[in-house]
Amino acid sequence: KQFLDNYAEKTLDNEKFLYFPLQSEPEASIQMNTPFYTNQINLIETIAKAIPVDYVLYVKEHPLQKIKLWRSVDDYKKIIDIPNVRFLHPSVNAQEVLEKSQGVISLFGATGFEALFYQKPVILFGDEYYDKLSMVTKIEKITDLSQQIRNALNDFKFSERELSMFVKILKEFALPVPYYSILKDGVLISATQRNRNDFNLTNLEFTKFIKKWEKEFIILAKTIQTLSTDTN
Repeated sequence: KQFLDNYAEKTLDNEKFLYFPLQSEPEASIQMNTPFYTNQINLIETIAKAIPVDYVLYVKEHPLQKIKLWRSVDDYKKIIDIPNVRFLHPSVNAQEVLEKSQGVISLFGATGFEALFYQKPVILFGDEYYDKLSMVTKIEKITDLSQQIRNALNDFKFSERELSMFVKILKEFALPVPYYSILKDGVLISATQRNRNDFNLTNLEFTKFIKKWEKEFIILAKTIQTLSTDTN
């Protein structure tokens, strides 16, 4: 935290940039969704080399990383030392970064979907529920990265109709469950066990967690049961 406060940048310059939001680690989704891109520092270096020469790559830490424990100082130094990369402090407003960016490059996650509402092109390495939209570029071969980034920037056409229809479908079929709030609470339990190493305390927090989100878990369980029955 002290290193980030001292060396991470807290302001945005008036320049063309693409935004890469770091995924928090450890994270099972990285292993499942993007098994070939588990080393995010190496990927940042690859992206920085692939973007147009008049662009900069802005990298920002994931808000959940504080709960999971910050990365090592060595990791942050490696990111800062990559040419053409600016490493942003976690306190920088992510919505401001999205608004001022020329586009988002991400492993996966909700940031790419949010970028569409700012009418920005999105480039993904992993699978996401919105990756079939025409405004999203899916990277299948890392050797094509440079060309696909250029195509995404030069050929981007925002479709309000397509996005509106997609949101309408999401509202129709989505479950009324605050997924990210549940996820955050779950991560806090994990952090409690790592930091306190007290099973009884962890068990107590887990009991509170189950009770707090009991209604949501029932909705999820019934939905899964229904889907399983329909499939059979």
